[in-house]
Amino acid sequence: MQLVLGTAPAPGAATRRPRRVAVARAQSLNGGSPRPLPKVAGEGATHCARGGRAPLLLNRYGQAYHVKPSQVMNDANPHAWSVPPRIAAAHPNAPRTQPLGEDPEDRVPIPNIVGAIEAILRQPRRVMYQLRQPGSGQLILWMLMVALVCSLLYGLVVGTFSMGTQLWAAPVKIAGGLLLAALICLPSLYIFTCLSGSTARLAEMCGLLVGLLMLMTILLIGFAPVAWLFSQSTDSVSWMGALHLAFWFISTFFGLRFLEAGFSHSRAGSTAGLNTWIVIFLLVVAQMTTALRPIVGTADTFLPKEKKFFVTHWGEGLKAASPGSQDSSRPDAPSRQ
Repeated sequence: MQLVLGTAPAPGAATRRPRRVAVARAQSLNGGSPRPLPKVAGEGATHCARGGRAPLLLNRYGQAYHVKPSQVMNDANPHAWSVPPRIAAAHPNAPRTQPLGEDPEDRVPIPNIVGAIEAILRQPRRVMYQLRQPGSGQLILWMLMVALVCSLLYGLVVGTFSMGTQLWAAPVKIAGGLLLAALICLPSLYIFTCLSGSTARLAEMCGLLVGLLMLMTILLIGFAPVAWLFSQSTDSVSWMGALHLAFWFISTFFGLRFLEAGFSHSRAGSTAGLNTWIVIFLLVVAQMTTALRPIVGTADTFLPKEKKFFVTHWGEGLKAASPGSQDSSRPDAPSRQ
């Protein structure tokens, strides 16, 4: 038998040839019978085979295969190729769950009003981070100014439907109604924030609420050309009111997303308080559309004399728009929409 590994004996020295002790036949998992594996002993045997059988390895499918002793001695890691590669898990600190300030882009300062608009549209985390820093009052003032100007501009578009006094009455009612609703809901927002275990300060929550108004009104400006087109092409007060309500709901949805994202970084233990406040905020703003009517149509007085719940008011508007009813479709006719 020829030796696989080992050193050649000195000339004239007695040599011992490896003795074959036993022959074992490995049974693979797939039922096959590979080549018999010899059990050798002696000076010429390898380290893996001396005193026992040659190593029996399993491939990645669980099948047994035979490795030559010379391969085991020459390969430093014969098992590495049989292990499937591990897929790297997702980074634990994804951008959405990463704490504010760890990303260098979050710490970029907001220099002016234009920068505040771009930041809340493209990088809202910058706004959230800056609201936590000392001196955030200037940023809050900028966002409040943007929300006020955008609401006035959208109110002007709403007033073009009826023209006349609504050109100034509608902007005043829309801008004043949004600011008054935010002021009414601010105390309850801070109380629910504290009850949720959040560490946010009053100034930070006030900034998040103003950011909600800012994002809402910016989106309303985006809808303004569409609203103007329909106001010039239809004379139905009820359907124009429904269109403006649809734009308001869409804008409010994205504004509340900004508020929820900022609230998630305040270490709150629960979101039940915030969800309750969202319901309150929606009810308050919806009631404002009725308390400050008419916004779309015209009326003899600036504010209504009759008190109504917004559900009743909206139901009457839809009933007036139904076929067969006497709907005041002319803008110059008195209306309470």
